[in-house]
Amino acid sequence: MAIECPLDEVVLLDVITSHPGTGAVTDADSTPTFAVYEETTDTDIGVGGNLTKRTSLTGNYRGQFTASAANGFELGKFYSVIASATVNAIAGKVVVRTFRIVAAELVAGYLLTDTGKWLGGTIPAVNVTGIPKVDQSHLLGTAFLTPAVAGTPDVNAKQLGGVVPGSATVGTVTTVGTLTTYTGNTPQTGDNYARIGAAGAGLTAVGLSTAGILAIWHQLTSAIVTASTIGKLLVDNVNATISSRSSHTAADVWASTTRTLSSFGTLVADVATAVWGATTRTLSAFGFTVTATADPNVATILAAMGALTAGERNAIADAIFARSLGTEGYAADGAVPTFGQFCFMMLSGNFEFSISGTTITGKKLDGSTPAMIWTLDSATAPTSRTRAT
Repeated sequence: MAIECPLDEVVLLDVITSHPGTGAVTDADSTPTFAVYEETTDTDIGVGGNLTKRTSLTGNYRGQFTASAANGFELGKFYSVIASATVNAIAGKVVVRTFRIVAAELVAGYLLTDTGKWLGGTIPAVNVTGIPKVDQSHLLGTAFLTPAVAGTPDVNAKQLGGVVPGSATVGTVTTVGTLTTYTGNTPQTGDNYARIGAAGAGLTAVGLSTAGILAIWHQLTSAIVTASTIGKLLVDNVNATISSRSSHTAADVWASTTRTLSSFGTLVADVATAVWGATTRTLSAFGFTVTATADPNVATILAAMGALTAGERNAIADAIFARSLGTEGYAADGAVPTFGQFCFMMLSGNFEFSISGTTITGKKLDGSTPAMIWTLDSATAPTSRTRAT
């Protein structure tokens, strides 16, 4: 009997091989295979192949494939799985499984059910996905009245609390044939009024949407035109970029005895330009004046440096020579090196190198990677060398 197999399901197979003479469980002579056929099509659909022997189990073989549309499986079609094996030189075949493809599961283990008809009639389309539409036409075998308002059933209540509606009282509820007058609460009293309060005084923490907030600002700035109201003041006074409304000039600001710069902006760059653009400037930290000429007064600077104490000069020298050379690097052949490159080149050329024939190879700090190569004028009695790379 064919079983139902959801589309995209992984189909698992198990095959047992037996001795053709004794019937005892026996391993196949070679790896068994399987093929999958669609209804009357006599060629494998393409997912068949070798079965796999179960570990330490004699004659037990397993296999699997995915019954997907990508593998050629179609809804409503029937498929047969045929296994083939040779045991004791005798070939045999068996139908392992027959199944029919049904709709894929939405939840694993739950078959998809499509209720499209009821008692032979087509079920109406749903208004909300997942909720079936129910059309009630009878109650206890009697047809419902045609509603006065579409979608709203007419209700004929014969009794309420065991009493026929009229003038009788059921508990504290008076039943009447027609409700014409509402009485019982004095205006502006009762629970709702107590919660809201006069003029809405009881309303607190009222949340407004973004649209509501924008609507309020629109009302303030466009519709409120009465003098001295906040809307009128906003429109009349805050009608341009605030930063452009100051009447103070730069001279007014700098004439003030005390002033605070809340944001420097380009102040640092502007001051540096102004200072170095001046003809004469005093370096207060060093105690000397530098005069800008066509040729910078380096001599003046060096002379002023001589005013440093021996300890200050030594400290500066120690700081310079204690600086790291930075990232290891070597100038290209013929290029002027930086101070750091020069030092690394001296180390490589004098302390870490190898000689082979007429080639000298200078090494990097790791002692193995080539940094520079020189060529000797002789392999036995060299008198000069020339950098090659």
